[in-house]
Amino acid sequence: MKVFSRALLEGRLVDLHVRDSIITAMVPSGTNEPGSADVLVDLNGMEIYPLMIDVHTHLREPGHGYKEGLESGLEAALLNGISRVAMMANTSPALDDPNIIRSLENRANAMGLAEANINGAATMGLLGRTMAPIDKYPDCVQALSDDGKTIVDERVLRKVFEEAKSRGMAVMSHCENYLSPGHMERTEMTELLKISSVTEEDEACIIKRNIRVAHEVGSRLHICHVSSIEGIESVAEAKKAGLPVTCEVTPHHLFLSTEDIDYSDGYYKVNPPLRTEETRKYLLRALIDGKIDMIASDHAPHAMNEKRCPITEASFGFSGFDSSFLNIYTHLIKPGMITKHQYNMLTAVNPATLLSVPPEKIEVGGTASFMVVKEGNYVLKEKYILSKGKNNPFIGKRFSGRIEMVVKNGRLYKRRYTG
Repeated sequence: MKVFSRALLEGRLVDLHVRDSIITAMVPSGTNEPGSADVLVDLNGMEIYPLMIDVHTHLREPGHGYKEGLESGLEAALLNGISRVAMMANTSPALDDPNIIRSLENRANAMGLAEANINGAATMGLLGRTMAPIDKYPDCVQALSDDGKTIVDERVLRKVFEEAKSRGMAVMSHCENYLSPGHMERTEMTELLKISSVTEEDEACIIKRNIRVAHEVGSRLHICHVSSIEGIESVAEAKKAGLPVTCEVTPHHLFLSTEDIDYSDGYYKVNPPLRTEETRKYLLRALIDGKIDMIASDHAPHAMNEKRCPITEASFGFSGFDSSFLNIYTHLIKPGMITKHQYNMLTAVNPATLLSVPPEKIEVGGTASFMVVKEGNYVLKEKYILSKGKNNPFIGKRFSGRIEMVVKNGRLYKRRYTG
């Protein structure tokens, strides 16, 4: 038996008794002597939190293993408090082949790290022309997405929704007006520098269309990385009408804006782009008020030469695993912007519902899976980034705590912050 003693859980010091990866007892610290424990881990009053489920990640396999690999990505996820990831299909080749999907699933299962769902491609090659063989996808596919691209042809989109509905899957939609491509949010600076740019309306108009089509079909719809005021309001109206529509927001859209961008290179280039400070504040309020269902990292690792280059040549995206919980803890939990219950709903329960998997909870009879957080004043340094992708815009930022260790299925994984 393992005993994790003096764990701070929702304001109470408790001892967790674990046998065969299951929490068999959770008692006030000092109630029972842990003398019969085979392993005693003294958490010394550090807080424990349920692990997270990240519904939107890019692990780059197959095709771009130099950016991230399956093993490096799943390990980075786990050690950053993420128990399960859903991998997007914009790999090379795209994840529209059931055999490739099964191979990735088998490899991920054998690693014993974070668990993996795969969001299978909705259309062949993510080209939006022909529906992928969704009926042949393995069970690890619980959602469909051509993330990175919008399905332009409404007839194809309708077929995807119909197939998803028949199989109880959700469609995760990247909403972007293909007629208006651009590199950044339109600002005075992009106009001055003559950088091709976009506006929030380029997202909002596709959100409205996709909600309409999903409603006509009766399919579940999930809006990826929502970043527009009008888009969120459209989702909120759909929910009020009883439609099965959900949405996610990323930490970078919650805590960064156009005011943080250095336009001298493409480091801050992401899709959808960082929005204005006004919109960032609106997104934060919408999250707190319950209009947004979950937080997802949109983990998009790249080699630094693909980011530290002219904006027009830079790749879209940020590496997000290593800063996801740090941002939630520092900017939402510690200042009391959200409760511990809201944290669990946003990062575990609602994501689990989307992917049709069990949620993460800390309870007697459940698996011993949680993260241990040490409070303090810490700077995120590049050398602490576990992902291959060091393109994380929060490097150098100060946070109110850090993850000291992760327990998954009773097994302890320690973080190292030296070297």
